[in-house]
Amino acid sequence: MNEISLNVRGIAHDLNNQIMILMNALDRVTVLFPDEPDARQAVKAAEHCALLTSQLLPNPSRDTRTAGSSIREVVSEAAMLVRPLLPACNRLDIACPMDCRIGAPAAIQQALVNLCINARDAMDGPGVISIVVEHAVEHTVASVILHVRDTGPGVPAELRERIFEPLFTTKSARGGVGLGLHRVRETVQHSGGTISVGEVVPHGAWFRIVLPVV
Repeated sequence: MNEISLNVRGIAHDLNNQIMILMNALDRVTVLFPDEPDARQAVKAAEHCALLTSQLLPNPSRDTRTAGSSIREVVSEAAMLVRPLLPACNRLDIACPMDCRIGAPAAIQQALVNLCINARDAMDGPGVISIVVEHAVEHTVASVILHVRDTGPGVPAELRERIFEPLFTTKSARGGVGLGLHRVRETVQHSGGTISVGEVVPHGAWFRIVLPVV
């Protein structure tokens, strides 16, 4: 029975990744054709499929695995999902000189993908997204820090306390519903971590995720 459960979770994880690609592609279609009812219906169908598969995936808040998964693999797989979704004028750079193991790898991978897609939309043209991994000790706990940066306009200081709120969005004109960053924060917190946002000099956004090492 345990083997069947593991197989189901593996299939759900792979299926969820493909649904994520479809949802991001459909999001771009709705931007180009905001009044097309078929596109909206397709988005709703994809969201429903994502909800169904999420029920088969382990909840990060209840993930009791102690072995964890390689952060290098998590970042590499996230990059593989993101790169096909970027326009030719965007570049994704990865720097992961060290490796360690974290819990809830599927959830953290999805959080990274969401942050990169947000960065792509924020740049809205030529630009660079980077994911940098480093080791640290936060409050005497061995941790890994994920820096996700972009060269877009950045997040205004007055909005940094609000962007993680549910239903808050700066992309309403393009069909954003304000749940992406809220879900990212929930995922990180359920994994025992924290997330904050800052700015990149001279311009750009900088998200900093701190996760415990297992």
